[in-house]
Amino acid sequence: MKKLLLLIFFTSFFSPDREIDWFYVQEGRVWYNQGESLTFPVDSSLDSPYEFQYSKFFSSGECEMCPYKRIVKNNIDTLMIEQGMVNDFGDEEWDSTIIYYMNENELIEKSNGLIDKVWKINSEPKKNGIESVRYYDVYDYYNKQLAWEVNYSNGLKDGISKGWYIDGTPKWIVNYNNGRKEGDDKRYYESGELKSVANYIDDLKQGEEKRHHGSGTLMYSVNFVDDLRQGEKKSYYPSGALMFSVDYIDGLKQGIERRYSESGLLISSIDYLDNLSANDYSLKGYENYETGKFSAAIIDYTKSIGLNPNNNPENFLYRAKCKEALGNFTEAINDFNIAIDLDPKNVNIYIARATLKNKLKDYSGAINDYNKAHELNPNAADGHYRSAYELLERSAEKSEILDELNIAIALESNKPHYYTLRGDIKIWSKDYSEAINDYNKAIDINPNQTLPYYLRGKAKGSLGDYTGLLSDFDKVIELGAKKREREIYSWEQVAYDMNANIDYSFYESRARAKVHFEDYSGAIEDYKKALKDHPFLFNQYKSKALMVCKVVRKAEDLGIDVGELIKACD
Repeated sequence: MKKLLLLIFFTSFFSPDREIDWFYVQEGRVWYNQGESLTFPVDSSLDSPYEFQYSKFFSSGECEMCPYKRIVKNNIDTLMIEQGMVNDFGDEEWDSTIIYYMNENELIEKSNGLIDKVWKINSEPKKNGIESVRYYDVYDYYNKQLAWEVNYSNGLKDGISKGWYIDGTPKWIVNYNNGRKEGDDKRYYESGELKSVANYIDDLKQGEEKRHHGSGTLMYSVNFVDDLRQGEKKSYYPSGALMFSVDYIDGLKQGIERRYSESGLLISSIDYLDNLSANDYSLKGYENYETGKFSAAIIDYTKSIGLNPNNNPENFLYRAKCKEALGNFTEAINDFNIAIDLDPKNVNIYIARATLKNKLKDYSGAINDYNKAHELNPNAADGHYRSAYELLERSAEKSEILDELNIAIALESNKPHYYTLRGDIKIWSKDYSEAINDYNKAIDINPNQTLPYYLRGKAKGSLGDYTGLLSDFDKVIELGAKKREREIYSWEQVAYDMNANIDYSFYESRARAKVHFEDYSGAIEDYKKALKDHPFLFNQYKSKALMVCKVVRKAEDLGIDVGELIKACD
């Protein structure tokens, strides 16, 4: 069904330097939705686009409960239609409200607050003749000053296009030929001074473009060839003093851009390659490095280095890391060496080079680099230990955590908790033997800490070494693990519990070891302690209950009091 609405439809027209909103009338446009069509013809009798009108459906005289329709242009790009009745008191009693607004290239229709239809354009009418656009100022609803006008021929701009400020001062003048700019494009300030002028041939900038300050002095000049900047661009202060100069080739900055103060002093000198500076290529390189695009990152860092070879050691550091990731170890070492020459106090470079030397089995070289890093920053090791702990809390890959711990230990090999945490990580990978080696080192450094004994005992139990398990667990008891002693670390300034947690798992592990040696009485006592610590142990873990039940039956046969452990057999 075709709808014909006596209303005007407006859209906003945006200009970068405008202060007042524009509108223009869309005539002849047809919108479609599932076989229906909608048009917005112009109502010439409507004097103001912002005011409303009544369409009362009676010819003359008073009317009770007469139907009415009100059309309101209530902001830049929204139309509202109210329909209802006028009662005998002359008050409006509206029944429905329809709002139309644009969403990109679609027209949205909302009825009583809900989206009812989405209208689309099947085809655009081709404009012919002069199109005039007038200002719409929310503070002056009746201002009809021309904003701009242009002639159309078969839907294409053709001829002179002119624009004006709201006071009638010229804003621009440009010529079109069959929809393409041809000749000078001139822009003006509101004061009437020339802002800029550029020449077009077949819609492409050709020749010199000039822009002026509001005072009339030259702001910049640059040459164009086929719409691309070519040659030197010079920019000036309002006083006429040179602000900066830079060369363009095919639209891209190339070479050195020099910037000056108004008094003529050189402020900065930045080298460009294909429109990007050394810093731009560094940032690009790091983005590629972070996303694993190592070959692309190497290209970016190489360009940055070419523009400014002695300024940024990070370029060489990360290019080295990229080369290392790609297996180019010799080149990576060379880049690490240059980075250190440029920044001999950068701890991270020594650590990165030491890690690669260690991979290449240059152990003495790696030790020297780690020692140098520790000399430069005695707290560097704790930093990597903390990093490992944070990675652990974020459930990072075990290899990442181990990398940080390996560096911490290489930097400072006398911290027992470094080895203890590394042992824990190895336990997760079921590398029990290597874990035991780390616990051994922790115990050698400080034999009075209970946690390494506890963890080493559990690791030994996993390998079937029940004698070792019992020995280490006895040591835990001997050292008084029930005392909740705490050790403070300066890097975090919080308490870190270095003691074994004597809980059901401790007693359960020791009970299994005692069963291995047929010490059923001792095993029953430990299982009783485990059950006391975790009353729902057997309900949660059926496999544990079955295992304990076997021990309970054997103990009963031997006349041992099993107490509440009989629950394991329920």
